[in-house]
Amino acid sequence: MRSSFVGPGVVYYGKGMRDGIPAIKIGISRDAEVRTKFLGVEMLAWHEGTGLDEDAAHRRFAHLDLGNEWFRPEQDLMEYIKGLRRTDAPPVFPARSRMGARRFVEPVDNVEVAARIEHGKTVDARFRARVRVLRKNSGLSQADLGVAVGIDRFAVSGIENGKRTIYMPEAVFICKALGVDLGDMLGDGEPVLVTDKRIEFRPHATSSR
Repeated sequence: MRSSFVGPGVVYYGKGMRDGIPAIKIGISRDAEVRTKFLGVEMLAWHEGTGLDEDAAHRRFAHLDLGNEWFRPEQDLMEYIKGLRRTDAPPVFPARSRMGARRFVEPVDNVEVAARIEHGKTVDARFRARVRVLRKNSGLSQADLGVAVGIDRFAVSGIENGKRTIYMPEAVFICKALGVDLGDMLGDGEPVLVTDKRIEFRPHATSSR
């Protein structure tokens, strides 16, 4: 299956368990250290690359494929990983949209009227609405956000539309990809664009009218 990863990243090789047996995970992420910790695997090696490089690694070891990017840890794969090992930490790449570098298109409170993120919404509904607003305001498609989180675009759509359960690890990775704190996303404050790269959540202003 062709990788849907957009832009530069880190192709990682992690040791973990697949259906109760030792296996190697070959994937790609903008933050490989966080991603491998989330998956519960030990990162053995890494190299910078793109989705094409991830595809090439999958094809190279297709004879060891266990499904879902997991591979049997046989000698040829382990020798390849040994040759890639390095002592420095992998770089972290910022999230990107298909149109280029991550950006804020316009102030948060002007995007779809902040998707009507009004005071009084349930925590669940407020989080889902904010995901949609901040994603669009960051210039990310649902597919882009899905890649950053490790889910597909249909799952992102389901989260935004209230048709899919939000699991806590996903919520954490969504907030990381969008550059906000989970506590703020769940809180009662209103998102306000402070700079072109920073958002603050401030108490709702009380109208005097």
